[in-house]
Amino acid sequence: MKTCISDSALADHIKSALHQNSQLNDSDIHISVDEGWVSLDGRVGRETDRRVVQSCVEDILGVFGITNNLTFSRQLSKKPVSVS
Repeated sequence: MKTCISDSALADHIKSALHQNSQLNDSDIHISVDEGWVSLDGRVGRETDRRVVQSCVEDILGVFGITNNLTFSRQLSKKPVSVS
Protein backbone atom coordinates (compact mmCIF):
# COMPACT_ATOMS: atom_id res chain seq x y z
CA MET A 1 0.00 0.00 0.00
CA LYS A 2 1.61 3.27 -1.11
CA THR A 3 0.89 6.73 0.18
CA CYS A 4 1.33 10.20 -1.27
CA ILE A 5 3.69 11.07 1.57
CA SER A 6 6.95 9.29 2.26
CA ASP A 7 7.32 7.27 5.45
CA SER A 8 10.07 9.57 6.71
CA ALA A 9 7.97 12.69 6.07
CA LEU A 10 5.01 11.06 7.82
CA ALA A 11 7.20 10.15 10.81
CA ASP A 12 8.46 13.75 10.98
CA HIS A 13 4.88 15.04 10.85
CA ILE A 14 3.84 12.69 13.68
CA LYS A 15 6.82 13.70 15.82
CA SER A 16 5.99 17.35 15.30
CA ALA A 17 2.32 16.84 16.17
CA LEU A 18 3.20 14.98 19.38
CA HIS A 19 5.80 17.56 20.33
CA GLN A 20 3.27 20.38 19.92
CA ASN A 21 0.75 18.63 22.19
CA SER A 22 1.17 20.32 25.56
CA GLN A 23 -0.42 17.33 27.36
CA LEU A 24 2.46 15.02 26.45
CA ASN A 25 6.07 14.46 27.32
CA ASP A 26 7.19 12.92 24.04
CA SER A 27 10.87 12.49 24.96
CA ASP A 28 10.62 8.69 25.24
CA ILE A 29 8.28 7.99 22.33
CA HIS A 30 9.88 6.31 19.33
CA ILE A 31 8.08 6.30 16.00
CA SER A 32 8.66 4.17 12.95
CA VAL A 33 6.57 4.12 9.77
CA ASP A 34 6.35 1.45 7.08
CA GLU A 35 4.05 2.23 4.14
CA GLY A 36 1.76 4.31 6.35
CA TRP A 37 1.68 1.83 9.22
CA VAL A 38 2.94 3.52 12.39
CA SER A 39 4.66 1.71 15.24
CA LEU A 40 4.85 3.49 18.58
CA ASP A 41 7.39 2.30 21.11
CA GLY A 42 8.68 3.70 24.37
CA ARG A 43 7.24 4.92 27.62
CA VAL A 44 4.68 7.50 28.68
CA GLY A 45 3.68 8.61 32.16
CA ARG A 46 0.10 7.35 32.30
CA GLU A 47 -2.45 5.25 30.46
CA THR A 48 -4.25 8.44 29.48
CA ASP A 49 -1.06 9.67 27.77
CA ARG A 50 -0.95 6.42 25.82
CA ARG A 51 -4.49 7.06 24.58
CA VAL A 52 -3.75 10.72 23.76
CA VAL A 53 -0.79 9.66 21.60
CA GLN A 54 -2.93 7.04 19.81
CA SER A 55 -5.68 9.57 19.15
CA CYS A 56 -3.26 12.21 17.92
CA VAL A 57 -1.60 9.81 15.49
CA GLU A 58 -4.93 8.44 14.20
CA ASP A 59 -5.93 11.95 13.11
CA ILE A 60 -2.92 12.43 10.82
CA LEU A 61 -3.55 12.08 7.08
CA GLY A 62 -1.53 9.23 5.61
CA VAL A 63 -1.66 6.97 8.68
CA PHE A 64 -3.19 3.62 7.68
CA GLY A 65 -2.78 1.82 10.99
CA ILE A 66 -1.06 1.92 14.35
CA THR A 67 0.74 -0.60 16.50
CA ASN A 68 0.80 1.00 19.92
CA ASN A 69 3.52 -0.62 22.03
CA LEU A 70 3.77 2.30 24.45
CA THR A 71 4.06 1.31 28.09
CA PHE A 72 3.37 3.33 31.21
CA SER A 73 4.16 3.13 34.89
CA ARG A 74 1.31 2.79 37.32
CA GLN A 75 1.78 5.44 39.95
CA LEU A 76 1.14 3.87 43.29
CA SER A 77 0.01 5.82 46.31
CA LYS A 78 2.72 6.30 48.92
CA LYS A 79 0.16 5.96 51.68
CA PRO A 80 -0.12 2.48 53.17
CA VAL A 81 -3.49 0.88 52.68
CA SER A 82 -4.92 -1.06 55.57
CA VAL A 83 -7.17 -4.00 54.87
CA SER A 84 -9.55 -5.08 57.61
